Amino acid sequence: MYCLAIARGVRNGWLNQDLAEYAVKAWDALQNKIKDSGTVVGICRGTGIGGDLDFYLKRKTFDHDPRGLGAIITAAIEIEKLNGTMITD
Repeated sequence: MYCLAIARGVRNGWLNQDLAEYAVKAWDALQNKIKDSGTVVGICRGTGIGGDLDFYLKRKTFDHDPRGLGAIITAAIEIEKLNGTMITD
């Protein structure tokens, strides 16, 4: 979600162009979660309210969960759009 938010913000002029590199670095890291088969791994589902940090740290992850897939697809679209609008040397 950070990846797509930064990419969209830079692309729309809401954020400074200098932040584009962080969106690209985030996308590079996200690609490690996409297997050659296209399966996205390590997605956590919606989070309820926990009483302590351990509740959040021990949450199960799932492969190909729709909530994570939507975020990955949207991030990919924003990165592609950003790359089309970025000024390069």
